[in-house]
Amino acid sequence: MKVTIVLGTTRRGRQSVKAADALIAYAKEHTTWELDLLDIAAFPFPVFEERVSKLNNPNPLLVEFSNRLDAADALIFVVPEYNGSMPGAFKNAFDHFYKEYRQKPIGLVCVSDGKFGGIQASLQLQALILHVFAFPMPRKWLVPFIDKAIDENGQVLDEQVLKGLVAFCKDYQWFAEAIYRQKQLNG
Repeated sequence: MKVTIVLGTTRRGRQSVKAADALIAYAKEHTTWELDLLDIAAFPFPVFEERVSKLNNPNPLLVEFSNRLDAADALIFVVPEYNGSMPGAFKNAFDHFYKEYRQKPIGLVCVSDGKFGGIQASLQLQALILHVFAFPMPRKWLVPFIDKAIDENGQVLDEQVLKGLVAFCKDYQWFAEAIYRQKQLNG
């Protein structure tokens, strides 16, 4: 199963990359997922005017992003919470696509520098995922105090955060593979 992880922030000094690194390290060791990391900071997303699929002459990097989303069997969004919401850069990038999300299982990893671990952003993301006819996994991996919970090498330092990562990956494995198998059976 091909799992694409979307790192959803462009901010300088961003901390969510540490959660993505921890997730990738854990998944490489404990799953058989084929992983692809899509970092929105590496793509020149213009302010949204129209979906990539409807543009006459889209930027080749946006076409690449579209193709990599489309090739994924399942997605995981790694997104920080800014001011009680998802980052504007993520929402802008998200809106450039639609069909690429359809009927895909999507897991959410949200981080914050406070004690709530991005819960408000995660709830908004669940609604957004449903709107594009994708499937948000109920369990999320919420990482509070990201600056202390995971080090610069993606090593999880907090025992509760590590338990959350393990539970998230276990549930995501079941959830994503169930949807993936069903799609294989029914085309």
